[in-house]
Amino acid sequence: MNIIDLVTAASPAKDHADFIENTLGSRFAEVRDGKIPFIVHGAGSAGARMVPVFRALDLEPVAVTDNAPEKIGSSIQGLPVLDPETAHARHPSAIVTLAAGKYQQEIAERLRSAGFGEDQIVRTSPDALRFYTHIEQWRWTTADLARHAPDLEKTYALLSDDESRRIFVQRLALLHNPADYRSWQRHLAENSFVRRYPPPQDKGAPESHYYFNNDILRLGTGEILVDCGAFDGDTLYHFLKRKPAGGKYVAHCLEPDSHSFAKLHEVAHADPDVFLYRIGAWSEKATLYFENLGTTDSRISRAPTPTRIEVDRLDDLLLGRPVSIIKMDIEGAERQALRGARALIRENRPALLISVYHRRDDLFEIPGLIDEIVPGYRYYLRLFSDDFTELVLLAVPERDQDE
Repeated sequence: MNIIDLVTAASPAKDHADFIENTLGSRFAEVRDGKIPFIVHGAGSAGARMVPVFRALDLEPVAVTDNAPEKIGSSIQGLPVLDPETAHARHPSAIVTLAAGKYQQEIAERLRSAGFGEDQIVRTSPDALRFYTHIEQWRWTTADLARHAPDLEKTYALLSDDESRRIFVQRLALLHNPADYRSWQRHLAENSFVRRYPPPQDKGAPESHYYFNNDILRLGTGEILVDCGAFDGDTLYHFLKRKPAGGKYVAHCLEPDSHSFAKLHEVAHADPDVFLYRIGAWSEKATLYFENLGTTDSRISRAPTPTRIEVDRLDDLLLGRPVSIIKMDIEGAERQALRGARALIRENRPALLISVYHRRDDLFEIPGLIDEIVPGYRYYLRLFSDDFTELVLLAVPERDQDE
């Protein structure tokens, strides 16, 4: 079977009843049949993403509501943004679905005070809401699959084990029909490291533990890590924790966010084998706008921001130095950073731990880029989280796998 046939066969049913039931509650049939109107509460990014999903199902909200005064009078996806009182006056029988993972109780209280009954307010679970509102941005249409079929076929052929191929096909299938939450939960149950191998209650998010505790990467007594997107030192912590007695582990940690860099410095503890760089990895030396948030969402920005950071090629920073592992989790800048590390990768053939979930096409473009830089890697996909994030490509030189 070709990749399109594999994805089509693995795609969930197209009725989207799962999405409708979760977002419109027990009265979804009345909404579906046009007997009562419905409103989306939340004029933020979640609300903006939910409206197109409803429209794809031929369901049209009558309005969007929000509690923030500054948003009232604006529009979301062509729908008016109303305060709850005005919305109730215009649509007193409407169902209100909450496009907000936080503050649901406070929002419900405001809606009740505006006149909506408790049976008119639908609280979607935060986990399901994250799925519905984020997955839409990565959707694969049938035309997308056909257009990228050669690249998808190549990536599928590069993957080295059944688990990786299963994750690849299932991920594409879920994105081909993105509103099936039950199928997504089955995917997590089968593939999530968090569910299969619960992480220790330790520093950092689970993926920082799994980078060095998985079934693919084999650590030796001497390792040299380049950590791009070192954040607050969580990956560094777990890397040093794996160092065996008598071993020597060296780390080069890049983190441009000023808040996170301060925390990273604390984890390093003036270790003489840990080198810190307040800089971003990129394809060339430049100064770029940056969202300096102090969180895992800090990232390079195309739009002007108050903060600008220095970025550079790993080839210029580290070429000539030995490297055994390169990890990149840099919020969509992975492709640019890999292009700036061509010589370093060719010279050292390090193991690569690369996030492939920030941009939709990373799933096939990053394996293809690495294979172009230097052939002879084996490729594995592993899901190091319990949601749609932290899908990691582990690229390991064949010589390491053969030892």
